[in-house]
Amino acid sequence: MTIGSNFNYPADTTQHPHRKKRSNKNKWAARFPNPPDLCFDYRALVEQVNGIAQATKPHHKICVIGAGITGLTTARELHRCGFKDITLIEKSTRIGGRHLTALGNNNTRTVGRPPFEMGAMRMPFFNTSDEPPKEGRSLMAYYANEFELRHTDFPNPGSPAVRSTGIFLREGSIDGSSEPTMLIWKNTDGKTPPPGQTLGNVFAKWKSFAERMTLIVSEHYGSEGWEDMWHSIVKKYESISFRDLVKMPRIDNWHPSDAGNFGGMGMTAQESAVFYSIGIGDGSWGAFYDVCSLYPLRTAIFGFSSHLQLIHGRVDSDGAPMESPYLDHPETLDSRGLAFNKPNYIGLGSLAESLLFIKPDDTHESLYEHLLKFHSGFMTNCAVTKIKKLKNGKLRVYFDWNVTQKENSKKEF
Repeated sequence: MTIGSNFNYPADTTQHPHRKKRSNKNKWAARFPNPPDLCFDYRALVEQVNGIAQATKPHHKICVIGAGITGLTTARELHRCGFKDITLIEKSTRIGGRHLTALGNNNTRTVGRPPFEMGAMRMPFFNTSDEPPKEGRSLMAYYANEFELRHTDFPNPGSPAVRSTGIFLREGSIDGSSEPTMLIWKNTDGKTPPPGQTLGNVFAKWKSFAERMTLIVSEHYGSEGWEDMWHSIVKKYESISFRDLVKMPRIDNWHPSDAGNFGGMGMTAQESAVFYSIGIGDGSWGAFYDVCSLYPLRTAIFGFSSHLQLIHGRVDSDGAPMESPYLDHPETLDSRGLAFNKPNYIGLGSLAESLLFIKPDDTHESLYEHLLKFHSGFMTNCAVTKIKKLKNGKLRVYFDWNVTQKENSKKEF
């Protein structure tokens, strides 16, 4: 089961009706909540007129390997900068990477009945509790706004987005009941703890630890001393498994002299066994019990589990796809005439499709239209086999084009 999956305390700690005016000193500093190790406001960067920069050598050769979200974002923003000679190589016959939306034969309505997401689905927008998700400071929030992607609160168990959640742990005898019992959790206000004494105790210890750490982190995030503080947190917890962190004694007071130490959750062995079966969105915590505790801490404390959004796609209020480039085309072809997945603009897969096919306001053509001008601009079914650095400083990329036909080739960049 998932407990506290709508844990919004990271978003609740910073209530700013309007963003503070940036000084030159902190112009690019990220705002909490946001990732801890990349304290940089990438949204502020891409929101600049004409993109992140202006290419001074527009014909410099660039190769982007992989048409997943990272590759497509990179290629699109380089295109906005004015670079002309871009090559995008994708091994499979589809774009999107880990964003894969599976559609049924007759699936046209998505709001309230989304298609099946085969990969990523819970999207953090890094917004605070007093602002709409699309005003969050993540690139996901920026692109959702840019491409008019429809979204709703992710229906996590135990969250206000669902009517009620049934909890059946330890064959229904979690609190020593003589008969198997399903506990019903209604959390319409987002603040109601789960039912039952055992779950209540477990939740209280988790919540106490998480809120204490989040509050202190939020007060220091983005400051001049943040990097040192994050280094101290990493040093403290990198050798501690999550299993040990759960049972590690709690501390009542945090001291700046020991900035990375937030103690543990102080659970008993029995409480830990229950906590093992629950989590906040990535499945049960048990999957992370014997790995470094930094991953679950990073997920919970820095906003990766706050106000999670479900992306329905570039669709209208009835769930039907909006008029969009290449939506009605029978197929889409890469630069060498090989077919790859055509856009449907439904589900999270719409993000990848929008990055490739929708024209930015500050360019004359979409990334797709630009890449098609070149014989090797956009190649699918193309596997990179080797990258070699040459004496002249250039890189030579070796690849198998049209993998099913095993045709070899190479190109210098």
